[in-house]
Amino acid sequence: MKSFTGGRKMFADNSDDETGSSDSDTEQPTSSNIPKLPADFQAFSCTPVLTENEDATQDSADFFVLDTGAADESLKEKASKTNAAEDKSKNPAGKQKIPKTFEDKQIEAVLAKSVIQPGYEQRYNEGDKSQSKKAIKRHNKAEKEKTKGSSWFGLPATELTEEVKRDLEVIQMRDSLDTKTHYKSNDRPVLPKYFQVGRILEHKADFYNSRVSMKNRKKSIVEELLADANFQRQNKRRYDEIKAKEAMTRRGAFQHKGYPAKKKPRT
Repeated sequence: MKSFTGGRKMFADNSDDETGSSDSDTEQPTSSNIPKLPADFQAFSCTPVLTENEDATQDSADFFVLDTGAADESLKEKASKTNAAEDKSKNPAGKQKIPKTFEDKQIEAVLAKSVIQPGYEQRYNEGDKSQSKKAIKRHNKAEKEKTKGSSWFGLPATELTEEVKRDLEVIQMRDSLDTKTHYKSNDRPVLPKYFQVGRILEHKADFYNSRVSMKNRKKSIVEELLADANFQRQNKRRYDEIKAKEAMTRRGAFQHKGYPAKKKPRT
């Protein structure tokens, strides 16, 4: 009786007598005592036959196929790709699967939003950065200087650009630009550090004459003043008055009423 092991292994003849079997255990196998494989012998392999359109779950009879040539590595690659695609479809976000320990769906919904998940102990002290007391003080001071404080409703320290700087200078000169209106004097001569630019919105009940059209709206206060005809006319009149006054003052230095009177001699 002949039997085979391993698919590609050699046949073993068990019909020998007891003496022959005892001798074969001690003797080394040679090319003369190895039997030849029959012509119709075919090897087999246990790799699953999977295609791209087929599912990973198939009958057990399809897992054994005839291997007429070399081992087909593409079958293994297809099987691994199919299994990976199946795992990805079940868990698309790539999150770690949480084992079901509770049967209550309400408890599971609450635990799904919990911070403590499987593997939480591995991330212990992950985002903690030890800082010295001086570094903490510097950080707190920098955060405190960003706003004026709660008493000023968190007035921010706005970035001082060229346009904003010119607008602040014009606001400080508002008393001389508009002489007919009384304004409170400035608290300090320097530009403020904490300020905020607002925007005035027209009410819907206002008529068209009281509104400013989008075409005439400007981006800064300086542009609005330059586009104002009354402001330009007033500034030109004041400029002419100042120049006329300067001309009269300079002319007085060259005028002479006459020769100086002679001093009387002392007696």
